[in-house]
Amino acid sequence: TREILAAMAGDSAFCGAETGQIFLRQLVGVIGAQNRATDVEAIIDHLARQADPALAFSLAGALAEGLQRAGSSLTRADASGKLKALSAKAAELARDERAKESLRVASIRWLGGTSFDQAGELLLALLDPAQPQPVRAVAIATLARFSQPKVTEGLLRLWDTYTPRLRDEAVAVLLSRSERAVALLTAIEAGKVPRSALSSTQIDLLRNHGTAELRQRAIQFFAKQPAGERQAVIDALLPALQLQGDATRGRAIYVERCFSCHRLAGQGYALGPDLETVRNAGKEKTLLNILDPNREVAPNYVSYLVETKSDESWLGLIVNETPTSLT
Repeated sequence: TREILAAMAGDSAFCGAETGQIFLRQLVGVIGAQNRATDVEAIIDHLARQADPALAFSLAGALAEGLQRAGSSLTRADASGKLKALSAKAAELARDERAKESLRVASIRWLGGTSFDQAGELLLALLDPAQPQPVRAVAIATLARFSQPKVTEGLLRLWDTYTPRLRDEAVAVLLSRSERAVALLTAIEAGKVPRSALSSTQIDLLRNHGTAELRQRAIQFFAKQPAGERQAVIDALLPALQLQGDATRGRAIYVERCFSCHRLAGQGYALGPDLETVRNAGKEKTLLNILDPNREVAPNYVSYLVETKSDESWLGLIVNETPTSLT
């Protein structure tokens, strides 16, 4: 594996192509997950010599993720400090508002492979509303790697400044650890975060959480509406189906509300049915699915809760499963 990486990394045309970079990230991630000392050290040596900072940050992030899966960390693997200069460069670029946005995003991802002591305060500062949305989004995702209480405090403190997409990112991070989920539920109970911030699936996650106290609080707070009430809402909104549609306004609502779970015209994420396919079901069926999404759930869209050995909780669809891995 190490020999393959050396051959590919030495080909400038291959490294410059997007497909080449994707392959290298996947290969480096595998090497990190295998966590063989000589191979990891060879990768670190390569990263320390890499002239392209964007590629170096990207590969270092993949190595950090692989090592994390193996129960290790990039900080531990680089005990001799060969990547110290690269860490300093990443922090510098992450702060630099004049730097290319894609380079800032890559440098922020890299910081997730360091320690919270090294990068935590900077990552929290990048949540500032003055920062571009892609920078804030990757800062939220990178903070998910750390378990310190400051992560939860920082994410909740700036809640009112988030766009809908950033709120979805923040909720996913807050639900990934039980202590964060407790803080999120507390904020919802206090009215600091609206209960509408959680999808019905996320509410069910809390109602069935492995932490008994959190589960009981969620069951009490998110008391299910009787089925008759939901049907009354559907009946009341049926006349809306007679109105003339406006595709431009509808697309804006899709991007704001539906993008994170449904694909349309090649955009969005396939956590739920592709919206191209539901057009054939008719308006009444679509209205029912919007207002009562849990009434009918196709087997391939049933969500699963995965609890890891590092006390994280992940909610999603199982797209592949082998004896050694789960995607």
